[in-house]
Amino acid sequence: MKRLKAIEKFKIIEPFLNGVATLKSIARSVAIPYRTLLRWVVVYKTKGFDQLNAKKREDKCKGRKLSAEVIQLIQAKALEIPKKSLAHIHSEICDYLSEQGMPAPSYSTVRRAVRELPSAALDLQHKGSKFYENTYEMVHRREAKGPNHIWQADHTQLDIIITDERGQKRRPWLTIIIDDYSRAIAGFYLYFEAPSALQRALTLREAIWYKTDSQWLICGIPDILYTDHGSDFTSEHIEIICAQLKIRAIFSAPGKPRGRGRVERFFSTLNQKLISRLPGHTKGQSEAEGLLTIKELEQRIQQFLLDYHNQEHSATKCSPLKPWNQREFMPRMPDSLEQLNLLLLKVAKMRTVQRDGIRFQGFRYTSPVLAAYIQEPVIIRYTPKDLGEIWVYHGGEFVCKAVCQELQSGCFTLKEVLAARRSHKKTLRELIQSRKSIVDSLLGGEVQPMNDATPYEDQPKRPKTSKIKLYENDD
Repeated sequence: MKRLKAIEKFKIIEPFLNGVATLKSIARSVAIPYRTLLRWVVVYKTKGFDQLNAKKREDKCKGRKLSAEVIQLIQAKALEIPKKSLAHIHSEICDYLSEQGMPAPSYSTVRRAVRELPSAALDLQHKGSKFYENTYEMVHRREAKGPNHIWQADHTQLDIIITDERGQKRRPWLTIIIDDYSRAIAGFYLYFEAPSALQRALTLREAIWYKTDSQWLICGIPDILYTDHGSDFTSEHIEIICAQLKIRAIFSAPGKPRGRGRVERFFSTLNQKLISRLPGHTKGQSEAEGLLTIKELEQRIQQFLLDYHNQEHSATKCSPLKPWNQREFMPRMPDSLEQLNLLLLKVAKMRTVQRDGIRFQGFRYTSPVLAAYIQEPVIIRYTPKDLGEIWVYHGGEFVCKAVCQELQSGCFTLKEVLAARRSHKKTLRELIQSRKSIVDSLLGGEVQPMNDATPYEDQPKRPKTSKIKLYENDD
């Protein structure tokens, strides 16, 4: 760039150096002052071609009429809290210099001195560390090399009110896992409780294993799991899972979610295109009718994901399924679902195998394999989303999958079972109360217990001291 400027200057004065034209004629033709051209000629003849480059003024953009101390004072005023306007700073500097017997600077001179300060320093001082970090700090974004190379996981509380198993209005939580390379959703889990390691483990199970819907192809074990620094992800249970499945866990810095923008953006897309259009949206009508249940919302989200996977993504310019479904890509899968359940299903209970099977939550689970383990203590694992079957382990080894015939026809969650029990008990209590009210209305509310009944007058009184019943035919 500097040599180009030197060549331009040389070509301008070259006719004069060759004796073809005068400097005055050249100055008139190129509209450059004569003294400037004369200086170029002197520099070229005395110092050479390279010195034709114009040197930047050392005092450019600096107040040449102010001393370094005054400039530092102006900048110190600009960094004070609360933030002061330029007019305020100019007034204070003028008053100070007037007391010192020095000439007052112009408004533009003070403004120029303030502008010499880096904008990052001004924002750090006036807007705080959070704004500075989000604006000026360099962000390291990990780029996935292919499908299942990096998975991002996070949770959020959805902006929607739905009903739980008791009919109560509550806001659900959603945990999702997204493939960084393709932007496809590997798995999600919807729940009411606060996020914990259990929900994260169940989401991982849904993400890793094959889906029941043939249209949802994303599965496999990722190489890297990138999450926030929450306790539910940094728990010992999650660490053991990652170690066993050979997953490298990477956590973002506490309070700094930068680098996980893809999962955050999906939450925004889900809220704009689905949640905001459903009944019960928190920013819609306050008293929405026809609120969804958690199972209905889960079905809506799954259908949204199936459509999302086939739509063009604005960043990749193709549908998420296309880059994930590469021909040379083969997902890394666990040896079996039983192995995956042993790692991920933390919900474990100790039970003893009875002659008729395993009793759990009031249901009976059977399997022909259990015949060899009667009266043996076993560990059962289950997922709260489906109580139709449980996984039985003995001595740390998988034994079998036991099935409940009562629940086998459909998918019944633990919450649904508990809700059904409460409903049945409520019905019985109402029956008891209704019968009791009938008795009270017929007898005037004076129902005496049998042991307090008044004996008949013609009945002989029994001696209080006698413990043996006396009859009329006794001698």
